[in-house]
Amino acid sequence: MPREFRPYSGAGGSTDHNGDDISAFQINEDNTAKISILRNGREIYYDIVPRLLEGGRSDKVLRYVAIEVSFPAELDEYFQVRNVKRGAEPVSKLRSELREWLKAPVKQALKKVRADWKETEKRKRLEDGEHTETMDTAARVFPNFPRGIAGRGATPEDEERVVEQAVVDLGLDHEEDSAKIEQIREQIRTKPITLMGGSWPGKELLVIDHLNGKAAVKFNLRHALFEQVYLPLKKLADEGTQNLDPEEITDLARRGQTAVDHLLIAYAHAEAMYPDPERLDDLRTYWGMFTEALLREAFRDQ
Repeated sequence: MPREFRPYSGAGGSTDHNGDDISAFQINEDNTAKISILRNGREIYYDIVPRLLEGGRSDKVLRYVAIEVSFPAELDEYFQVRNVKRGAEPVSKLRSELREWLKAPVKQALKKVRADWKETEKRKRLEDGEHTETMDTAARVFPNFPRGIAGRGATPEDEERVVEQAVVDLGLDHEEDSAKIEQIREQIRTKPITLMGGSWPGKELLVIDHLNGKAAVKFNLRHALFEQVYLPLKKLADEGTQNLDPEEITDLARRGQTAVDHLLIAYAHAEAMYPDPERLDDLRTYWGMFTEALLREAFRDQ
């Protein structure tokens, strides 16, 4: 698939590099891992061929890789062509040959797609800021949900106060970092969620300012979650695995798993500090619902 039609991970085959709708080209989930089979130059089959491609329907990136198998009528019996000359499926031995032949080029194609996405994400982080991709995901998902009611009545002056506090927390200079400050100001004004890394003493994981249903979130990079788990994983994502041995990679993956476990345990115990935790039921429901929607959107091509 041309790079313009797979601009970033999560585009889902519905948006091109200009943001235009390309749904008419049907590069959607339904076309993942489908194979086109031509007999004498005419397509007689377009669907999944079981056990032909590694990953199959579960590897959504296969929607961007087109595979055509063409054969002359003399080979009808090897493709089990029906009398109506519609439908085909290679016999077992031929399917095994095709599967082996396709492994290398398909693997290379998938590698190229993901490498292009990684380069796009890296460039976007440099141009727009570290958490732009995550904030863009939220911007796509949140319009499907009721608008938050926290911070109703917040004024432009309240938003500017949050910007100025972020300038202090992030150690920015009004002259040298004017472009970065203006970017934060625009994000707080337009995005449903604005993410910023900060650093301060204390046990708070994050600080949230609610502004008319929007939120500006500062997370504490001195907190153990970020210092010992998030930042090492971020470094791995940014730099790749070439300088790490398998044991180090496994250790980082285990850290991530352990962190999620302890984050959930800590939340459960935080609820226990309230005499009537049942009144937090809605919070739990919203938290789970929004997390589900964000992750499905973020990983829909993976």
